[in-house]
Amino acid sequence: MMDQQYAQVIGLWSGKRDLSQSFRMTETGEDVMRILCYAARNGCQDVIFQTGSPILMNKLGSLIALTEWTYDTTDFMRAAKHISGSGGDVETRLAGARSFNKRIDARDFGDRDEHGEPKVYRFRANVTACAFGASLGGQMVLRYIPEHPPTVRDIQLEEDIIAESTPEMGSVILSGPTGSGKTTTFAGLLRRVMEEETPIEGNIVTLEQPIEFTFDSIQSHRCVIAQSEIPTHFSSFEMGIEEAMRRVPRLIVVGEQRDYQTMAAAQEAANTGHAVYTTVHSNTAALAIQRIVGKFPREMQSQAFEMAVATTHMIVSQVLVRDTKGGRVCLREWVVLNDDARQELTKVGFLGSRAFLYDLMSRGGSGKPMKTTVAEQFKSGNISEEAAILALKRYGYSSSERIL
Repeated sequence: MMDQQYAQVIGLWSGKRDLSQSFRMTETGEDVMRILCYAARNGCQDVIFQTGSPILMNKLGSLIALTEWTYDTTDFMRAAKHISGSGGDVETRLAGARSFNKRIDARDFGDRDEHGEPKVYRFRANVTACAFGASLGGQMVLRYIPEHPPTVRDIQLEEDIIAESTPEMGSVILSGPTGSGKTTTFAGLLRRVMEEETPIEGNIVTLEQPIEFTFDSIQSHRCVIAQSEIPTHFSSFEMGIEEAMRRVPRLIVVGEQRDYQTMAAAQEAANTGHAVYTTVHSNTAALAIQRIVGKFPREMQSQAFEMAVATTHMIVSQVLVRDTKGGRVCLREWVVLNDDARQELTKVGFLGSRAFLYDLMSRGGSGKPMKTTVAEQFKSGNISEEAAILALKRYGYSSSERIL
């Protein structure tokens, strides 16, 4: 059990607690699954297991402790083995700077579905090493994945974004910080493509790490979807894109663009008559193209900029903030590029692209800047002044900018 020197670590946690279940130490896989099922039933977004910490549930952005006891390294590694399925190899992998990414199915034998079978709650697990005093520790973050992909109405996706989300060719790029709901937004868009009449009809190929939402429950008379996981089915996103282009795809979904090889492959796919959904790590929509081009070697950046401009159809950036009802709301900004905008953007070049895209968003008709979205949400009473100011700061507006 716990080392005595760490028995009082719970005292360091001063946040909310839910100790109603009296969970015991996770010595078996069943103990772990019991905690995951409870968290899923109670509306969690994530569950966090960490050395030196109680088990924590993230609910609407607030962390809640589910246990009085905390993990030492031995107990954490035992739980990590149950989650990762790696047996005795887990500590060696973590010590060697190798993480785990895996989808977990937690069966709830205390609750049944309409067929009398145990309900299944799905999680995306990431297991990584971290410091714990002078020794090796670890953290597992398990993100809850709802049973059915959402609709665009469920995620309150703006009609202007929906209208531009299904180009016959070109990229729809989604940016935002980790945990901002990018995967959920793309899931809603994919469900719409499968269920509704859109220009995209045929074979949909997704490349994800790991697969989160699945579409087995979605009936479609227009599309078939093939979901592949990196590195289980392909060694890299780049290879997955290259193979996807041989499969007559109408839409290719690239879960992450981490390197210029993946970005170049995605640009090539969009440039050869395919629709592409992908993500990029940028703080704003106006910065997205600069972020993409900046990943390329210097000698390739001029061509990469031209390709990014030629293949980008729409850029959306989003962030989740607390609303005034105790939940969360997704705030979005976006910009759409037509042929005229692409010509102008090419003329201003890489260095002028950020200012040009922000100006294009602000003109109306080609997008909406975050400042406008925040003002609308604040005036309607959906978010507080504090949440509005935090969102504006995240998007580079000064604290002196007026919301109203």
